[in-house]
Amino acid sequence: MLQHPSTVRPHQRGAQLDIVLAFCDSGLTGVERLTTAARGHNTHRARTPMTSSPGGPDDSAARSVPDHPTFGTTIHDVAVDGTFPADGFTERLERWAHSVREAWLPASS
Repeated sequence: MLQHPSTVRPHQRGAQLDIVLAFCDSGLTGVERLTTAARGHNTHRARTPMTSSPGGPDDSAARSVPDHPTFGTTIHDVAVDGTFPADGFTERLERWAHSVREAWLPASS
């Protein structure tokens, strides 16, 4: 959805970007840590609600990005010919995730 900013409400961008950043920084392990923490905060027993991942961007950073960022790699590049997983899928997925991060947070690249 981050490659189609007009379809993402500004208050949702930060959480979606957190997932991409976690993947870029720590792969699937980072995403698993993020989702485990989110599940822990998504309960009536949680002392404090989770508004963003620790160290993740705040929503104001995600909102300040231009409406039409440019992406060096798109999901179309990851899918190739539609076979799944096509040879080289992991490398293309990593390139795509880094492309999304660079488009949304150019200073972090």
